[in-house]
Amino acid sequence: MPALIQESLPTASDDAVAAAQSALGLLFPPGYLDFLRAHNGGRPEPDGFEVQWQPGQPPATDWKTSSFGWFHAIGNPVRSGDLVRVNSITFRQRIPKDTLAIASDAGGNQLLLALAGPHSGQVLFWCKDHEAGDSASPGYDNVGVVASSLRDLLDHRLR
Repeated sequence: MPALIQESLPTASDDAVAAAQSALGLLFPPGYLDFLRAHNGGRPEPDGFEVQWQPGQPPATDWKTSSFGWFHAIGNPVRSGDLVRVNSITFRQRIPKDTLAIASDAGGNQLLLALAGPHSGQVLFWCKDHEAGDSASPGYDNVGVVASSLRDLLDHRLR
């Protein structure tokens, strides 16, 4: 059953979306654009999800499941939930470069949308407890797979 998105901000206008894309230097994929135009943030019900890890990944024993906090939104007055701020300041150079932080869980871990590379289109879970050190560029050692797409997440993966 598809998730119900609650407590969204007003939908993101085309101008607001264009400004966010320009500020971040990227184009949002069509499915994510549809989400922003329909919901622009909010929290899903149900909100729980499972994380799939590769054998040997450090977070695999700690994080088998989690639950949503909030989707990040364009123009969110809460700085920790503003899509542009989260991606250009808070998690810049902390998450893999071909990803976009689109939501957080209750503990501050991030749900990422992979924009390119081997995980392109997938929704991923970035575990802050196993983040690479300051000298390392962020890779995928602390990243697990949640869903094959944002639509798959919202329609099939939440419990």
